Amino acid sequence: MYDVIIIGSGPAGISTALYTKRGGLTTLIISKGISSLQKAQKIGNYYGIDKELSGEQLYKIGLDQAKKLEVEIVEDEVTQIIYENEFKVITVNSEYAAKKVVIATGANRKMPTIKGIKQYEGKGVSYCAVCDAFFFRNKDVAVLGDGNYAIHEAEILKPVAKSVTIMTNGKKMTENRNLDVDVLEDEIREFRGTDKINEVEFKNNKIKKIDGLFVAEGIATSIDLARKIGAVIEENNIKVDENMETTVKGLYACGDCTGGILQISKAVYEGTKAGLSIIKNKKSVTELKSENFESEVNNSEIPVLIDFWATWCGPCKMMTPVVEELATEKEGTIKVCKVNVDDEPDLAQKFNIMSIPTFVAIKEGKVVGTSVGVQTKQQILELF
Repeated sequence: MYDVIIIGSGPAGISTALYTKRGGLTTLIISKGISSLQKAQKIGNYYGIDKELSGEQLYKIGLDQAKKLEVEIVEDEVTQIIYENEFKVITVNSEYAAKKVVIATGANRKMPTIKGIKQYEGKGVSYCAVCDAFFFRNKDVAVLGDGNYAIHEAEILKPVAKSVTIMTNGKKMTENRNLDVDVLEDEIREFRGTDKINEVEFKNNKIKKIDGLFVAEGIATSIDLARKIGAVIEENNIKVDENMETTVKGLYACGDCTGGILQISKAVYEGTKAGLSIIKNKKSVTELKSENFESEVNNSEIPVLIDFWATWCGPCKMMTPVVEELATEKEGTIKVCKVNVDDEPDLAQKFNIMSIPTFVAIKEGKVVGTSVGVQTKQQILELF
């Protein structure tokens, strides 16, 4: 599991990564490898530039900065973010887990201008299959799009709807993954209906009856990703607080997707602010579970202290401020972890825990010391 996953590799995303990585957080950037910055022909009104640069040049400089810090960068397309005790970022090719997620994918795309779409928004036209699939059970629905994002939405709808048709509006499908749905490549003239959408007319005069339309052109945008996980959208921008955190705790957004002036300086500022906020709010104590034990303990490059505890244990509560203080003081030299024995009985059994609180010191994957009961910081450190 990563401490932070950043979606987007433009000025906002890279700026966030530079701070979180330097702050000691494991950081992953996922990007399609496309940024609006690359479209800028010349940039000369930015601090520190003594000669005009192209957007492509500045974009590459940013990537190189992140790579020099050994920030991990994956080129892939994100289709969804979900939260199940931890964030999961779903891409076309994989799935990644994180404690925090930052959306930095730029401004929202232009919406399709096909006649009827705007008119029937909320009346059969949707932009989120995860949100609205339930309302189209056993209905005939269509997905407007021609890429991975359209396929992703179709896959969500297929188990629920009576039928799913992908309509590309005259384009060729950019992906050829095997998906058992109809694909219509005819150019669309308009969508029609009465109180709600009920048919689409193509420019070749063909007509197809539909009960709902899911718009998924291009790739999933910042708004798509935020809306699907429940973040509040205001005036087509992601709503954030003064720390760049959205209305979903642990989910941040920065750059053009939050609105305001669309300038590099603003994106860098917000990326910096998001990074600093995440560092400030990071937990010095890591919650250990069976699934992250290998990465957090056995693969740790520094010694590890494990505090076995339970919510009902009085002495454990007495030790909590001591453990947290120790974690803050020894950050970077000792990794401090906690295991709730009620939630993780297998880990407790693995270390033969018979009483709590129990402190276990580990170096290079091997136990080097154990103590039971209320301890001072110095007594705990002597375990190593």
